[in-house]
Amino acid sequence: MNQVTQNVKDIKPRAQQASGGHRASHEDAPPPPRPGPLLPARDQETSQAPDQAEQPKVARGTYSQLFWEHVRQPHNRRALSGASCTGESRYPRCGDRLTLYLNITDGRITEASFEARACAPVIAVASLGVQRITGLTLNEARELSILELDRELGGLPPSKRHAYLVFLESLQNAANQIS
Repeated sequence: MNQVTQNVKDIKPRAQQASGGHRASHEDAPPPPRPGPLLPARDQETSQAPDQAEQPKVARGTYSQLFWEHVRQPHNRRALSGASCTGESRYPRCGDRLTLYLNITDGRITEASFEARACAPVIAVASLGVQRITGLTLNEARELSILELDRELGGLPPSKRHAYLVFLESLQNAANQIS
């Protein structure tokens, strides 16, 4: 028997003695967590999580940092008293409801705000959307591209893309009150 085999045999009995006869083994320990969207992969050499600065600008799985900024601190999320027009839209499948308020002066949207009882993607899209349409004419606002919003937000999963439609439908309903 070589020296390594003898040392391994000696380790198990010593571990049992140290634990009062209980078999202490790495087999009893749960497996280490797997890397995934919420747990970054470990560096092979140091066995440490990569530095925050090295990680891509995607937070919480598939959503971008900008997305989470708009969800946590939505811009102009409030009712607008004396609005020139309002547009409402619902997505019955999940119960999302969005109301868009617009103030229009000399054919331009001078102020836009929203109220929502909706999922995070609808809130993020509405928050970004009201920023984008402020200062535009109604016709320019109607031409707002879903692709531009999607690109700027870093994309949404297919199951959440209804957020764009809810916002654009609210905008269209508000614009129809003026036209």
